[in-house]
Amino acid sequence: MNHFILMDAGIGNFVVFIVGPIFVGFLIGALYLTVKSILVIRRELKNEKASEKENNEQS
Repeated sequence: MNHFILMDAGIGNFVVFIVGPIFVGFLIGALYLTVKSILVIRRELKNEKASEKENNEQS
């Protein structure tokens, strides 16, 4: 890895400044979507349990 960086510092800087932020942004986006989907699923499960309770009380 060090040999590659010493060989061409220009490409190394390009990777760090261009690909780095994109990769970090991708990771943050994936984390955000994961958390959001988990919250949505939990909300749906709560709604299902609540509606089951209502149905049981009505019958």
